[in-house]
Amino acid sequence: MAHNHRYESVVNILAQRVFTGKLAPGEKLPTERSLALSMEIDRTSLRLALKQLESLGVLDIRPGDGIYVKDFLKEAGPEFLRLIFAQEEDDQGRPFAVDPYTVDEIWEFWCGFFPMMLKSAIRKIAPRDVKKLLDLVDEEKGSIGDVARLVDLNMREEDLVAAATNNIVFMLLSNVTRTIRKKMLTLFFSGTTSEVLTRHVELKRVFLEEFLTSPEKMLPLAAFYEDVLLAHLSEMRKKRSAGNGAGTLAERYGTSLMEKSR
Repeated sequence: MAHNHRYESVVNILAQRVFTGKLAPGEKLPTERSLALSMEIDRTSLRLALKQLESLGVLDIRPGDGIYVKDFLKEAGPEFLRLIFAQEEDDQGRPFAVDPYTVDEIWEFWCGFFPMMLKSAIRKIAPRDVKKLLDLVDEEKGSIGDVARLVDLNMREEDLVAAATNNIVFMLLSNVTRTIRKKMLTLFFSGTTSEVLTRHVELKRVFLEEFLTSPEKMLPLAAFYEDVLLAHLSEMRKKRSAGNGAGTLAERYGTSLMEKSR
């Protein structure tokens, strides 16, 4: 058990150093012997950790030459990002947090990806699944203020939409981004006013009710939902930079979805 913990620790520490730039692309790592000594791990476990990072596109192990750092922006995939977002501590035992600019970029991706996934689901989703989503949204409305519960409900909603697409790419990307999505949702629900959250839930409910009564309206509404997510991102950026809340978001989007659904 201790060996497994140490192995995971080495993977996490080296991944963090690459992600934060402490280990730069093209940099050569110390020898296995030196790494094993400095990281207090046996060489067999160290090799397993290095192999995992190589499989993630983070390291290049060259037999007879050495171990080199790759440019993860060019070589790595979502699995590496999931590993980074799962980190709790750095190599000094301090809390580890992804920088806000990276969070912004992931939010921006999700603002485009989720509506695209939603459009695919709209063409295939069964009314009973829409009813499941409505039940989750209703439960969400009664959970405003309970961040953990809101995160759980939204994760279930997103997973249900991914499953409804019946598309392997959407489903696997949804799986691999689960850890990332959970952290993003936690940030969102922790930093947004109850008024905005309530309005957002109401908008989602209108969206789903429209599907049951007028399915032909759903595709343009899905496109509009992307605007809503981008507005949330914009307000979160303003809050971070100016220190004020997102109080105008409810006013701005309070009746927009209702109007577009008519």
